[in-house]
Amino acid sequence: MDIHFFSKQLPFILAFNLLGCASSLTYSQDVPKTDPQKTETLTLDPKDLNLELLDLDLDSPAPSSRRETFSSQRQAELYQVLVAEFAAQRGQYGLAVENFLKLATETRNAQMAERATRIALFAKQYELATKAAGLWMSISPENNDARQVVAGLLLRKGCTPEATSYLEAMLGSVKGEAETQLLEMITALLAQQKNQTCAVQLMEKLVEKRQNDPAAALAFARLLTNAGQHDRALEVLKKLTTRTPNHEAAVALYAHILTKQNKTDAAVEYLRKALQKYPDKKEWRVQYARILAGAARFEESLKQFQLLLAASPKQPELIHATGLIALQLKQSALAKEQFTHLLKFADQRDAAQFYLGQVAELDKNTEQAIHWYQKLEVGGNNYLAGQARIASLLAEQGDLDKAVAHLHNVPVESSEDRATLTQVEAELLMEHKRFADALAIYNRALEKTPNDTSLLYMRGLLAEKMDDLVSMEKDFRKVLELEPKNVHALNALGYSLADRTTRYSEALDLIKQALTQNSEDYYILDSMGWVLYRLGKYPEAIDYLRKSQLKKDDPETAAHLGEVLWVSGDQAAAKTVWNKALKNAPHNTPLLEVMKKFIP
Repeated sequence: MDIHFFSKQLPFILAFNLLGCASSLTYSQDVPKTDPQKTETLTLDPKDLNLELLDLDLDSPAPSSRRETFSSQRQAELYQVLVAEFAAQRGQYGLAVENFLKLATETRNAQMAERATRIALFAKQYELATKAAGLWMSISPENNDARQVVAGLLLRKGCTPEATSYLEAMLGSVKGEAETQLLEMITALLAQQKNQTCAVQLMEKLVEKRQNDPAAALAFARLLTNAGQHDRALEVLKKLTTRTPNHEAAVALYAHILTKQNKTDAAVEYLRKALQKYPDKKEWRVQYARILAGAARFEESLKQFQLLLAASPKQPELIHATGLIALQLKQSALAKEQFTHLLKFADQRDAAQFYLGQVAELDKNTEQAIHWYQKLEVGGNNYLAGQARIASLLAEQGDLDKAVAHLHNVPVESSEDRATLTQVEAELLMEHKRFADALAIYNRALEKTPNDTSLLYMRGLLAEKMDDLVSMEKDFRKVLELEPKNVHALNALGYSLADRTTRYSEALDLIKQALTQNSEDYYILDSMGWVLYRLGKYPEAIDYLRKSQLKKDDPETAAHLGEVLWVSGDQAAAKTVWNKALKNAPHNTPLLEVMKKFIP
């Protein structure tokens, strides 16, 4: 294109820019995604361009020679800016970077070097970005943004000690809150490294000079936690909290690490002592209450949430949590009070209505429960669950056909939601022993999506109920072929083999795999206890079944535990376990069957 075109158009271009109408280059998802390497001839439109990068003194009087034309050098610079800007707007990032880099090299303009760097980063042309960032750093060696980009690019190539000098320079240039924020940014950057051992070593060098800096110690502890070096993180935090015992983030992280190590009791005790000294630390108390709830210590958790709620009665998160714990404890009056209060918050209304339905179910008020579930709006977080509960309640009233009709008529927003309700229908039919109808639903669904692991898993469960162990195993094996670490399929197949066959060694291996992935799941703990019982390892079986019971007081686990206790000779303990479970679940079939088996 003839460069004289720009001389003729310059008054218009400059006026457009001075009026503030020139469009700035933005690096967002709206930028066209074209080939970054493409360098075709450009057709330029002045209104698409931004001339801010060219350092023109537009406000000073121009000499007569300038009023007529720019020097050839200035024209060339302007041309390159225009080409670079327009190329970036059109997604031709290689051409844009090439022109900005050439300009930055010739003019030593840091803004142009920065623009070249950021365009290259956006285009994921990291070699080009490294070259541009190096130029940017050479022009502005004290620029923290440039240091950060260079350090990030170096770390992207691998955990390299070269990055340390840039990170250290960044930290040395700021103080106070800015330093704390920078440490958090560096921690996040290092946490992304594949080689976490090396990342920890880099951070360790940075904090060596900041031994008494709480922010540096906390950042180091967080990175150690991310790297799985929990014991070392605890050591760092212990030193920090010895110097600053009321450091909120450090105490919270210490307790969090203990829970990650499955030292729940230690975490509870640690926070209890911390709150004795500093009872006004709200975040600690929230964490304390949640850990107690996670450990199924619901009464203690409720007390903590009520203390928090007394101090902050209008905080919806606390109202919600208090209501959930009350519901878990079957304290329907308290739960109803909390969720009724929660209705006042517009963004919490969906949850409030759903849990008011749960409270009504707890109170055996089916009509009221359905009333609340019907209020749920299409697309809400609890909408499908509410419709499933309506169907279940209708079925419990003896009208299964009405329940199925309800599911067919529920308005939904997507085919995925309709598929979910189809699965709810099949499960409902399974519960009411209409196995053939349920099987037909699964078969039709799997004809459309033969590799849907959720449907395969549910059809496998149905096959087990229909005593079709061949089909059961085929479906579970298909799930594991598609998802080798599917913990539900591992556990279900392992338990079924232990319960319905003599393939105990194979069952044990499957359940071990499931337990490795989720050592806290009460279903898997129950399965492990059951297969150990089948193998004749009674003491070990009892240990696992008791662990399962501590996680959840489930009547089927009580049935299993009672059987193992009875067979191992402790019949009194077996009766105690069964009778306690019978009070909470008087109609549970497995519980009643095992008691009938052993007690005349």
